[in-house]
Amino acid sequence: MSCSHRSDSQSNVISLSQLDYSKPECPNKGGACQICQEILAVEKDASDAISRLEDVLARHQKLKAQLNHTHSPIIRDLPVEILSMIFYSCFSEEMRRKDGKPRYEDWFVPLHVGAVCRTWRQVAWSTPELWTVIVLEKMSSPASYACRQYAMLEDYILRSRTLPIHVFLYDDRFQATDIGMIAEGCTCWEKSLELVAQCSDRWKGAYMTLSRSTFEYIVSNLKITPPARRLSLASEEIWDEVADESEVFRLWPESHSGPPYVEFDLPVRFQHFSFDWQHVRHLKSTGWQIEDCLDLLRNAPQLESCCFEQVLRSESRPFEGGSVVRHTSLRKLSFMCDTYSSKFFDCIVLPYLEELEYKFYRTRNLPGVLDDPSLMTFFSQSHFPLTKLFFGEHPFTTDYLINLLDTVPSLIHLSVCFTADSRVPRRKSPLKPFLRHLATTATISRQNEDREVSGFLPRLEVLDLDGIFYDMPWECIPEVFGHPSELGIEGRRPLKTIVLHTCTSFPEKGLASDLVGRLVSLQEAGANINYRTGHEDNYEVGPMTWK
Repeated sequence: MSCSHRSDSQSNVISLSQLDYSKPECPNKGGACQICQEILAVEKDASDAISRLEDVLARHQKLKAQLNHTHSPIIRDLPVEILSMIFYSCFSEEMRRKDGKPRYEDWFVPLHVGAVCRTWRQVAWSTPELWTVIVLEKMSSPASYACRQYAMLEDYILRSRTLPIHVFLYDDRFQATDIGMIAEGCTCWEKSLELVAQCSDRWKGAYMTLSRSTFEYIVSNLKITPPARRLSLASEEIWDEVADESEVFRLWPESHSGPPYVEFDLPVRFQHFSFDWQHVRHLKSTGWQIEDCLDLLRNAPQLESCCFEQVLRSESRPFEGGSVVRHTSLRKLSFMCDTYSSKFFDCIVLPYLEELEYKFYRTRNLPGVLDDPSLMTFFSQSHFPLTKLFFGEHPFTTDYLINLLDTVPSLIHLSVCFTADSRVPRRKSPLKPFLRHLATTATISRQNEDREVSGFLPRLEVLDLDGIFYDMPWECIPEVFGHPSELGIEGRRPLKTIVLHTCTSFPEKGLASDLVGRLVSLQEAGANINYRTGHEDNYEVGPMTWK
């Protein structure tokens, strides 16, 4: 098995590997014997045939290009600039967004476009924007693929010119080490890493899913600068706790600050990497422990938003919360765990938080008490100007939910998922009394000339309700909105929209005709009473109907 970067390798359009062999010395001292002469003649015929075939294929390619020019005058007459714009539209929607994150498939766009015809290929080659997504992967594939990647990377880097690039690095340790996958003595993976590192000053985004050994190679042998926009770190391995500082990775010198957007995916945690967090503004993590989340808040003073997914409890060492973290830059927090997280919320104060999402990914681990004991203290101490709040499957009692929401009069958008927890009997679901409380507190008052308002949720405009509704209290909805003539008037809560998450978009049945009439009248007056079906990434929203 040969490697394309070794001195003894050959590159041919048509392989002559069967002709590349060790020829024994002819014993005929007077000249080549008959067999040797015949072999030489056959090899010359093969060489001439291959040359002839190459000429024929080149002519065929030229004729195809002429055919496309003749039969496709519209494409032929389009300016290069227009064609480049059309080709760029082949990228994913995520890639085309401003400061968006590309998808893996975007790597193939210039190859697919260039395979159509010579004209398209020439336009693609001259459009540097098409070559700004670079993928280097050490996966289960024919060994020659690892070698071919180097040449492809050279082309991509050259054709992207000086534009910022997105770099994806994949290393599957379970497949990359398969016997026979990598040629013996082949260093193409390392050479490719070096090639990509040489242009790290142009990295806009770096997305690394690598083994510990590859991270160690990068840290020990390469000099990279942090990407200008995004960094994503993940691995297919299981990583242990850090024992000492020698096990902490430093991808770039400490003089370089981290990018604004950072993402850590299980099993990579805060403790595994060290870099300057001073300028990190947005973070998403999966599988961190509470200690990691608190350490981040202590070390990232300019953090504006963070999303902690599937937060884990530490099983290896006791929790040491330390001093309370007062973070004055954080505006948006999403926190998903599998039980009440008093160890987190008791240790933070977020006085300028504007959006909060707090949900569970395994409700079966919730303790016996219904109300999260840490939330009231967290809300009261932070005293934040919260405008958007989402609670996912919290087993609240009605009084606790009302008292908690009473601490955030700035709230504009409220989403609540009422749990089907067996500890909350159907007849004691907080949904109906909560809606009744909204109805009885719909009148608000102005406190001063600055138009400060008082009352229960006096600024609420959107109410998003989710959960398992055995008997939706539809009679409460008209009470919450009030009479159609009262919509939007001074002195009432400015509620405009109620969204109900349902299984289907079919009309609701079984309601009294007078109630249906009141609901329809509200819709005609401008109230949005909508359904929502589907999942978070693929959902449908529309007006509710009744029969």
